[in-house]
Amino acid sequence: MVVNNQAIRMLSLTVMFVSGCGLQHIQIQGSLLVWLFVEIVLNRKQMKKIPHRDVVVMACLMGAFSILSIIKGVSNYPFVLVAMAIGYIVALNYRGKGAASFYDDMSKLCRYAMYYTFMHIPFLFFTGMLSPLEGTFAYHFHRLFYFVDSGGMSFTNGFRLCGLAWEPGIWQMIMNFNLYFALVEKRSAKQIAMAISAVVLTLSTSGMFTMIVIILYYLSFVLKKIKIGQLAGMAIVGVFFYGIIFQNIDEKLNGEGATSSMVRFGDTYVGAMMLSKNPVIGANTELTGYSRSNDVIALRQYLWDEAEIKGDNEGFLNAYIVNGFMIFLLDWGLVIGLFLLYRMIKADFMEPTTVRIGFLLTILLTLFAEPISSTAFFYFFVIYGILGKRTKTQNGIGYART
Repeated sequence: MVVNNQAIRMLSLTVMFVSGCGLQHIQIQGSLLVWLFVEIVLNRKQMKKIPHRDVVVMACLMGAFSILSIIKGVSNYPFVLVAMAIGYIVALNYRGKGAASFYDDMSKLCRYAMYYTFMHIPFLFFTGMLSPLEGTFAYHFHRLFYFVDSGGMSFTNGFRLCGLAWEPGIWQMIMNFNLYFALVEKRSAKQIAMAISAVVLTLSTSGMFTMIVIILYYLSFVLKKIKIGQLAGMAIVGVFFYGIIFQNIDEKLNGEGATSSMVRFGDTYVGAMMLSKNPVIGANTELTGYSRSNDVIALRQYLWDEAEIKGDNEGFLNAYIVNGFMIFLLDWGLVIGLFLLYRMIKADFMEPTTVRIGFLLTILLTLFAEPISSTAFFYFFVIYGILGKRTKTQNGIGYART
């Protein structure tokens, strides 16, 4: 049945997301192999149809990454190889089915995620009902709803929801996907208002910035005819949440959250400096944390002094690089990294092109603030772009290059 097939595909997408971006308490040693096994079981029928060309391409991709990592002294590269394998297995569900299957699956999945987000609301106001999750920085309510106790508003006692992600800055990506789908599908004003509210509820600065960019992109490049209901829904919610949105942004730029924003802004400079020293093979991002690179420390100290931020800068100086875009380029080197990103942008997992670009824009904006470029979720799109869409031809299986 089609419904059952879609349910399996949606479950595969969920597992893929959780495997790298998911709840911190399940990111234990060896958990990625468990997720790989789950994906193999879910997609065992698709794995019987793997073309020889895929095996060769994936072997070259994983081999190249391994060689680059070993040369640079990276220790955790095997985890990225497993993430690539998970991304490839899930991509098998959509190559040959066309862009409609992926769009439909993601749209439904993100709408369900929005409703799940709203279920967190009572606990933001009654944080005394939450319990700390041992070994993590998260709090939970009977392991059904998850929160972090930093970056929130005064009326939430500083708490923020993180959904199924290990950080609100990642969960906002799913909520922004839902908002984008709501706009593209021209859902009702009520649905659009709910989608915007779900983004704001993450209290993620990067999420609110991404939301503004996505709305402007939609109005400029996707929308062909203005629908009054859509604009009314966005305007009403925008006015209602105006104070929260801009208070959150100001807090990250000038308040206690300034260190967090400095890490993200500073990572662009740190990554560029490291990349300039060896643009061909990149650099080991593990050296960016806890004073293991004098050059990185010196640059971060300079950036801190120039920004004139008050307070303790230890967190900023000792932080690992979290800019996923720079991490990806440092992992692969400038030439290969940019080529892989180009293929990802050209991938035909969603049509038309204007709609696909808006979806990818959400990922890329999140990438600048979160280290998700080594996850199966991100490599799903990279691998899809490299392999092309598998199609049926008179001679058997062919490839429609994007």
